[in-house]
Amino acid sequence: MSLIEEREQVVTSKAYDLRVMMVRHFGKSLMNGCEYIYQTVPRMLTIWLDIGETVLNTPDKIRCLAKINKLIREYLPNILLFKEYS
Repeated sequence: MSLIEEREQVVTSKAYDLRVMMVRHFGKSLMNGCEYIYQTVPRMLTIWLDIGETVLNTPDKIRCLAKINKLIREYLPNILLFKEYS
């Protein structure tokens, strides 16, 4: 593996980690209130679906999707409750 390929792999890994953190923080913000539910939920779903639509199945992508799936399952019941009240 060349130096360029190694660097791209590190950047990709960090980008996936950043996306997981974004979904986590969007979910936490929904726990604190539903004022921005109409901005937060579409952003979470966009991040989640954009990762899933890429063709390459790298170990980093699979790990990232597993983490985001877990977060979505964790936050989904609370999002549904807020949706009813907003």
